[in-house]
Formats: sequence, C-alpha cells, structure tokens
Amino acid sequence: MSRRRYHDSDDEYDHRQAKRFRRSNNEPKQIEDRLESLIFRVGEKSSSSLETNLEKLAGVLQADIPNYKQKILDTLYNSVTLLPFKVSIYSTLIGLLNAKNYKSGEEFVNMAVANLEQDLMKGQFEPALIKVRLLADMVNAHVISSTPIMIMFSSFVGVTKEPDIPQARSDWFVYAVLSALPWVGRQLFKEKGEDLANLMSSIDSYIKRRKKPYLSSLYTWKEKIYPPQEDYLDCLWQQIKDLKSNGWKERYLHRPYRAFDDILVNAFDHTFPIVTIPHHDDDVIYPLPKVTFRLIKQEAESETVHCVERYIMEESIRTIMKSMYKNRKECASRLLSLPSRSRLSLYDTIIETIFSDLFTLPKSVFPELFTSSLLIELCKSEPTVVPKVLAEATGILYDRVDIMNVTCVHRFASWFSYHLSNFQYKWSWNDWEDCLNQESSPKRRFVSEVLEKCVRLAYFDRIVEIITEPLVQLLPPEPSPKCKFERSDAESTDPAVNLAQQLFTAFKAKKSPEEVIEVLESAKTSLFADDEDEYAKTAAEVLVQCVLSIGQKSISHATSGITKFKTVFKAIIKGGDEQIICLNSMFSVWERNIQILELLLDKMLRLEIIEPSSVINWLLSRDMLGSFQRFFVWNIVHHCLRKCSKRLRIAKRQLQDVKEKFSACSNSEDTTDEERSKLSNAVDNLSDEVYNAYQKQKEVFLILFQRFIIILNDHLYRREQDQSSPWLSFALEKLKEVMHMYYEEVFSYKETLEQLLFTSETDSRILRVFTDFCSLRD
Repeated sequence: MSRRRYHDSDDEYDHRQAKRFRRSNNEPKQIEDRLESLIFRVGEKSSSSLETNLEKLAGVLQADIPNYKQKILDTLYNSVTLLPFKVSIYSTLIGLLNAKNYKSGEEFVNMAVANLEQDLMKGQFEPALIKVRLLADMVNAHVISSTPIMIMFSSFVGVTKEPDIPQARSDWFVYAVLSALPWVGRQLFKEKGEDLANLMSSIDSYIKRRKKPYLSSLYTWKEKIYPPQEDYLDCLWQQIKDLKSNGWKERYLHRPYRAFDDILVNAFDHTFPIVTIPHHDDDVIYPLPKVTFRLIKQEAESETVHCVERYIMEESIRTIMKSMYKNRKECASRLLSLPSRSRLSLYDTIIETIFSDLFTLPKSVFPELFTSSLLIELCKSEPTVVPKVLAEATGILYDRVDIMNVTCVHRFASWFSYHLSNFQYKWSWNDWEDCLNQESSPKRRFVSEVLEKCVRLAYFDRIVEIITEPLVQLLPPEPSPKCKFERSDAESTDPAVNLAQQLFTAFKAKKSPEEVIEVLESAKTSLFADDEDEYAKTAAEVLVQCVLSIGQKSISHATSGITKFKTVFKAIIKGGDEQIICLNSMFSVWERNIQILELLLDKMLRLEIIEPSSVINWLLSRDMLGSFQRFFVWNIVHHCLRKCSKRLRIAKRQLQDVKEKFSACSNSEDTTDEERSKLSNAVDNLSDEVYNAYQKQKEVFLILFQRFIIILNDHLYRREQDQSSPWLSFALEKLKEVMHMYYEEVFSYKETLEQLLFTSETDSRILRVFTDFCSLRD
C-alpha cells in the first residue's frame, strides 16, 4: 500500500487540511466536528481512490484516538446506522484502526453488540438488522473472529425451536441470518464449513415447515404470473442456496478490505459473548411477512430470479432510500451511481424496487409523496433512460390492472396522476381507450380515477384538452356546487324554504352565531309547530345548505363559514341522525367537487361538529352504495381511522409525559404538596382522556366492520349465484385493506371482534379475510 504524501487539492476529503486544522485551531469542539465530517463523508465522490482515502483517514483517526477516542467510536457507529449502504467501507475503516489500536477495535465491537441487544430488547428490528450485518462484515476485515458470529447465527436460528411463539418471531431471526450471509458466507465457509453446513440444514428444516396462510392477502396480483409471487423468506432462501452453489461467491459487493489484506491479516481479531435474545413478549410487534414483486422482464430472467445479486442490489437500493428519504435529489444521485456488476439492469432494478415498496401490503414502505418525487427526480437526472424504463413499467402495470389488488390500484392511480402533473400530463392516452370496451371494469374505473385526480391537480378544461376525445366521457362532471336553497324574496309554503330564507337574511345582516340560534329556535315554533323530530331533521339540512351556499365562492369562504357558525352547528347537530343528515346535505352540495367535500369533512371533524363514527356509518350506508367503489370513499374512511389513532397516540404521549413528571416530583424533596396534587389530578384527567379516546377508536372500528358485514351479506343474499362478482371481490379486498393497514389497532380488539362480529355464523368468505389476517401474527 502506497505511503506517498497526498497532494491532490481537488479531493473533497483532504486529510492534509485536517492536520493543518488541528495545528491552527486547538478548540476540541471544532476538531470533533471536523473528524465527524471526515468519517461521514468517506466513500463519497472523490478524485482519489476509496482505498487511498480510507488509508489516510485511518491515519488521521489513529493520531486523534488518544484525545478523541469516544467521539471517533460514536461517530463510526452512528455512520453505520445512518448510512448502512456503506457498511463495507466502515468495516474496512474499523479494521484499519483495529490493526493499529487493538483496544479501540475491542471497544467498538462491544458497543455494537450492546446496541444490538438493546435493539432486540426494545423491538427495534430494522436497526438490529444493520448491526447484525455490520458484525458479520467485520469478520472479513479481521476485526471479529468467525467463531462468535457462528455462535450468534446458531442462537438466532435456535429461536425457531422455542415453543408457543408466533411465526413472525422466528421468521425475523432466520431472516437476520440469511440477510447477512452474502457478506460473510464465504469467510464462514472457509473457516467454519461444517458449522455453516449444520446451520443451513437447520434453516432448511424450518423453511419447509413454515405455514403461510396469509400469502394470498399480500399478493399484488390476484392471478398467477411469471416470475411468480413468493414469500420473502422463501425467495431469500433460494437466493442463498444459489450463493452456496456458487461456492459462496457473489459478483456485486465492493469489498475495500481486500486491498488491505496484508495489513488486516496480521491484526488481532476479537470475540464477544453470546448475544442475549429476549424472551417472547406478546406486546412486541414483529415485522409482517412480505411477498416478492417482479415487474420488468430482464435478460436471462430464469437465471436471475433467484440469483443472490438480485437480493444484494435490491437491498442496496432500499438502504439508500431509507437513509436518504428526506432528500430526494441526494437519494436519486446515489441510486444512479450504484454499480452494475451483475446480469441485472441497474435502471430496471431501481424502478422495480421502487414500485415493489410502493405496492407492499399492507402499507407502503415509504410515504407515497417521497416515492413520487423520487421517480420524478430520477427521470430528470437520467432523461434518456429512466423515462423509457418507467413508461414500460407503467404500461405493464396498466395491462395488469384487472388482476391487481384494489389497494395497489388506488396507489397506482395516486402516483401516476401526480407524476403526470409534473410532466404536463403528456401520455399516450390513446393506448388506454381499450378500457371503454367494458362497463365497470377495473381498467375503466382506474382511468376514471386517474382523470379525476388530474382534474384536481390542474383544472377541468386543461385535462379535456390533453386527453383523447373518447376518454372525455370518463371525466367527472365539471366541478361546481349544487345548492338546494337559493336566496329569494318569493313566499313559499315549504317550511324548509322559509327557514332557509330566514337564515340567508340573518347571514346578510351579519348576525352573530347567538342571534342565528335565536332565529332557528323561533322557527321551531312558527314553522314546525314544536315538532322536535321534523325540526331537527330540517334544521340540520337547511343550516348546512345555507352555510355552504354563502361560502361556495372558494374553500376558504366555506371553511370560514363553518368556523364562524361552529356553535350553531353544535346546537342543531346533536346526535348521530342529525350528523348523517348533515353529511348527506354536504354531499349533495359538493358531489361534483370531491376535493372540496373532503376538505370540508376534515374541517367538521376537527371542530368536532361530526364524529368519525357517523362518517363511517354514512359512507357505508345503503344511500352511498352507488359510490362504494369510488376511491374518495376510502380516502375519507382512512382519514377518519387515522384521526382516531392519532388522537389516542397524542393522549397516551401526554399521559406518559405527565406520569414521568409526577414520578420525578414524588422523589424530589423540593416539590410542594400543591404541585404533587396538580400533577396527580393531571394524571387522572389524562387517564380518562386516554380511556375515552380508546373507546371512541374501538367504536369506530366496530362500526366499520359491522357495516362491512351488513353490506356484504346484503349483496350475497341478493346475488347468491354470483359468487365471484367484481363488486364482491372489491369489497372483500377493502375489508382486507382496512384490517392490514391498521393491524396493531385491530389486533387489540381481536377478542371482541371474534365474539361479536366474526363468529362461526359469519359467511365463510368474510370469515376467511379475518382468519388470514390473524395468521399474520400467529
């Protein structure tokens, strides 16, 4: 290894500058910041080779270890955690430090093992995987001997023999071992060949006895395709077997430690005690199983389906996305700079992996906005290649819409409409005219939803100009309100019309909410002869219609009106029946502009004029069956469910904070009895708030599943012979979607659901969705 002085002034990682810095400025904080920057940035684009930079950085760190050892070790550890796609770079750097300073290497190993145990104890499985991979890769850098890694792997696989544990627990520990083998398998094969063979045999035995009743509920495609959709662990097992058949040699990973073999081989490697695996706890939520996603046909497809290079490439793409999801430009740049040293196309694999994460069930891996913005950035960064690959992938997805999971169709429509809005809505629209040949087909519904979302993102006339003439019939009506009552001086015998005129007059006179309530109370006697039921129904409808009528100019006018007359709404809309009337009235006004309808619903929910339970009852009522398959219904359903979950989370967090303060005050002699009493009361009040939020959330989920069962039973009763209708398939998939997307909440009500709703008397097709869901954690 060359020891020449470094003179390249263009290098971003100028270690001479770091030395000058230390000579010219002795402030520890500035030196620590500089060291941190050097460590984090190693491996970035540079005019010098990675090996040269690693050697020089190791020299700089070695010189500073006496004074800044803890800072250096902490930064190295944090770098691996935050930038796991550089794991081999940091393994090499740690190896070089270990070769010169055995004690530092030992401390780093102990830190990594301790943090791994802590992650397992807390149920933080994603960070734990990074630590397992780091420990495994440090075997290649001669920091750790192969013996403790082999013992750790064997103890992980030993979890599969624990009695009465969910399969998800044993799956994760087996996955942790398999996911590390591409990095360390070759070294273990050389040094621990017999132990590795026994480990592989144990894993094979476990893979064969696994049960997978949940698989069909996680499929993106409802029919068999090639390459087939596989359970994630089965697929990885086949890829590791492919690695084994090739002598544990892969052709993708860059291993910089190989350039330093003459240095590292003479270093003393470390051992560590057996990693403590916590006992199973029912409160721990293990990662849910997944299925593989294949879309773009690549060359030699039959050879690459189970090649280990595919797994390594996909894992590299995902680790970059997880690390850089807050910076789409940096993320796109790093993805496009990945090496393409395998039989797989880099661009095809990037697009396929991004779509795989977007269509992962039950939840997308990343927020849809990040996925959309990343694809846009990739297209802009490589305009000659990526748009073509993305267009090909989009075409394949459209061709498969008929067999695509309904949840994935929804995500596809959301992504594609947003993507088009950033590229002037240019698309080969004539290719989609085939959707017009079938009424109520999934393709027709998909194109209709895409066009509706495009209208939201642009405006009606713009989309009419862009699309082909045959597709115009799929556009929603031109957005405009449809108010039942208008201002008029004409007399009427209809009490509702008269009440509306009185309200319009009060609004025009700018009367206060209290005065408007007086107008309504007066009308109860003069117009409805104190008929409470008739007055309550009419007043709720007329009030909503009138407020939305005066606020129809813009969304800000409408929301201001609702906010101003909040007390009036609460005085009139008191129970569930009035809330349903309110919702029907809002829908009749803004049926042609769903975007405004959703915003107004959100406003009323935040002001607590209506309850999420009433919204669910309304959306899944017989009156709304005509819109059951429209995506906006499910957007609102999910919005209500998220709002309930958020309210409970906030209440729990507040309660936890107050409990911690109360505990600290109880142990402090400086706290007065009055302060303790206030905190004690706060704990009691927040405990009640948590209980109430939990009960409301439970009520919403119970109503939702009850309405689902009623609607499905009605359909099955009316169409008993039509066992595989598109409507039935859609409804069952939506039931499945709700269960899976909120699996933590639904599992907490599992016993109640089994006793009240999903009983032995429930239709087998509905019950199958629930039992498959329960198997995710069995």
